[in-house]
Amino acid sequence: MKIFLVWTLYWLLGWGITQAQQSPLSALQFIDPSRMILSAAGLQGENNLSVTYRDQWTGLPGRPVTAAAGCSGPLKSLGGAWSGLVSLDQLGLQRAISMRTGYNQVFPMEQILISAGLGLGWDHRNWDGNAVRTPEGIYGTQGFDHLDPGLVTGTFNHNALEIIPSVYIQTRWAETGIELGVPILQQSAPVRRIFSKHFLLKYALLREFKFNKVELLSQLFLYSDFIRTQSELFFKMSYNGNIFGGISLRGYDRKSLDALGMMAGIRLSNHLFLYLGVEMPLNALRSQLNGWNQDFGLSYRWGARDGRRGIPIIYNPRW
Repeated sequence: MKIFLVWTLYWLLGWGITQAQQSPLSALQFIDPSRMILSAAGLQGENNLSVTYRDQWTGLPGRPVTAAAGCSGPLKSLGGAWSGLVSLDQLGLQRAISMRTGYNQVFPMEQILISAGLGLGWDHRNWDGNAVRTPEGIYGTQGFDHLDPGLVTGTFNHNALEIIPSVYIQTRWAETGIELGVPILQQSAPVRRIFSKHFLLKYALLREFKFNKVELLSQLFLYSDFIRTQSELFFKMSYNGNIFGGISLRGYDRKSLDALGMMAGIRLSNHLFLYLGVEMPLNALRSQLNGWNQDFGLSYRWGARDGRRGIPIIYNPRW
């Protein structure tokens, strides 16, 4: 059964490899706004160091596992901010290392704040074709052959370099941002044309409400490589900045529903926050899964003058 599941997952993910390059979305991506849109870095007026770990599709061999660490913060002397993120992914037969960093210049105006930035990303992927097993393949003393011309025997690598322009806008009523990943250099060896990195588009729309000690955040996030599009609705509530809770729904119609998620968090100290997230899969693999997706995260924040967002009058002291 496990061999069959690995084979099934290979085709589900392998076909996605040749057609789309989307990494799993974390239920805790809001832990640092620059993880969604690079030019959102530093707009809270604080430095943010964060780490997350995600275990997806629990119980299925070859399931996606992702670990990521990032840091961002304002550069007051330049009137801008910076960010950096590194992530490690295991996805079926694929191992990926991704790094990206960026700088955004902040322009505070009377009614709005505009942050425009440019980033650089590097993506390395490795596939081990020898790890897959097909039902009709020959493996053992008689030789090694998948008996499938569509499968690669051996390993191959892919490297891609991209530039990432982005814009983020804050107003008194809402926040919105857009980011575009543009591949400028790609290299594959030893197998050509197996994988190519596409353009990547991210869009976020946020609205915050504050009622005394209670803060509410509603968010729409879109993620597309112009072949497939993922969307996520997210709602988060915090009390006195110390206790957090939220719910999310990923997918935009019956065929693309991915997961229903919940998260919770707590302030451990003046600067340290702990987050936990779980998701109930809603996709086509749910009948083969033994458990829910799980996310764990820590963030350490320091140097903030004011933790609130969404009111332009307080932007000027930050910048």
